[in-house]
Parts: sequence; C-alpha cells; structure tokens
Amino acid sequence: AAILLRILVEFGGGAFVQGPLFMIILKLLYSLMMINVILAVFNLIPIPPLDGSHVLYHLLPPQAAMQFKKLEQYGFLLLILFLYVGFGIFQGILGIPLKLFSMLAGIG
Repeated sequence: AAILLRILVEFGGGAFVQGPLFMIILKLLYSLMMINVILAVFNLIPIPPLDGSHVLYHLLPPQAAMQFKKLEQYGFLLLILFLYVGFGIFQGILGIPLKLFSMLAGIG
C-alpha cells in the first residue's frame, strides 16, 4: 500500500489527481498502510502468543529461554494486561515506523 500510494502521489497526473476519486483512493491506501504497520509492530511485541515472543525465545540463552517459555500459559492474560496498562508505551514506539512509512509513501 505504501509503494502504491507513493506512485500515485508522485506520478499521478492530469484530471485524475484533481478529482474526488483520487482523494478517496489516497485516503484508503493511507489507512491500509497505517493499519498494516500497526499490526506488524503489535505482532512483534514479545508477549506470548505473539510472534515477538518466539523471536525473543530464540535470542535468549537456553536457561532464560526455558524460564520465558513458562510464561506461555499466561500469555493472553499478559496480553490483556499490556493492552490495558502499556498501550501508551506501544503508541510511543509506534510513532517511529508510522513516520518512516509515511515518508516512504511521500506524505510525511
């Protein structure tokens, strides 16, 4: 979505760029790009059952990995707790990739 959005912004020409359909398409692509970035970053949080926990598990030393593996049974509880308490931290971390992809799309 980011690349297609950049192509439309850079190379879209003529009456199509001035029309309301173009603006609707731009807003749709921008929204899809933002949702995709948010979900990708969210999925990398190192809380089981998210993919970030599997990445962290393989990066930890064996002894620490075994201790971390024991947290899997509490994964959904930890995830709900994180969403309730740590969402502000997530929003702060999310700003960097969102800005990066906005620049890639030629918007930011």
